Amino acid sequence: MAAPTIFVIDDHEIVRHALGEMLSVFGFTVETYDSADTFLQAIDQRGSGCVVADVRMPGTDGIELVRELGRRKIALPIVLISGHADVPMAVAAIKSGAEDFIEKPVDDTQLVAAINRALARTFEQQDLRKSQEAFTAAGVVALLAYHSGADRHAGGITPWDVAGVFALIWVVAGMLSEPEHVVQLFDHITMTP
Repeated sequence: MAAPTIFVIDDHEIVRHALGEMLSVFGFTVETYDSADTFLQAIDQRGSGCVVADVRMPGTDGIELVRELGRRKIALPIVLISGHADVPMAVAAIKSGAEDFIEKPVDDTQLVAAINRALARTFEQQDLRKSQEAFTAAGVVALLAYHSGADRHAGGITPWDVAGVFALIWVVAGMLSEPEHVVQLFDHITMTP
């Protein structure tokens, strides 16, 4: 996997340059953009990283950027920064899905810590999603083995074996929202001839 990129978005060139240089010193790969609109035109689903964006910018502002990335299902955490912060703005930023909100002038240590937390949470979510996909794939294999009739009547795989595997897979993968679904799953698999 490629190293994560930090996307710095600020309409003030001096701030953009300073943040980019500071983050580079901390070992991050950095790309800078002068507006959220320019960033949205350039970004796609590839890679990983974190966005650091000013809240107040011409065109699409930082809070609307958070919402737009969510609409596009682009899983990049966003740390919003602002020189004109107030409590309602910070609340709106977090409610819209921002990972963190930091006031300017930005404290280097605070920003790097926020980025590291955001990246760690993103990597944990990606690992969880991969685990869920693996559990689901294992369930499909178990179902195919059962439906192929492989030793079904010769003491091999029984409907209860398959039902147990499926229930475990689905519960662990978080796919069952209600306990009744487990019962329905058992009933469906064990009733299949």
